[in-house]
Amino acid sequence: MAELYQKGIVSLQEAATQAKLSLYEIMEYVQKEDIHPPDQTKEEVLIEIEKSKEFDSIYNVKYYSSSFLVVEKK
Repeated sequence: MAELYQKGIVSLQEAATQAKLSLYEIMEYVQKEDIHPPDQTKEEVLIEIEKSKEFDSIYNVKYYSSSFLVVEKK
């Protein structure tokens, strides 16, 4: 699934769900394996921002560092 994320076919959340991992676990894996998403256009970045706003309306997201976050359902 990480390969699909790297190619931009699925989001990190979708990769985690399909791999039956938590978002934190997949984030840890892609960081350890130095896997990065493909470069995005401005329009693609704006779409991702809108998706994150939708996610944020459902969950409380707390960032503790660039590689660690806590997600709690509201």
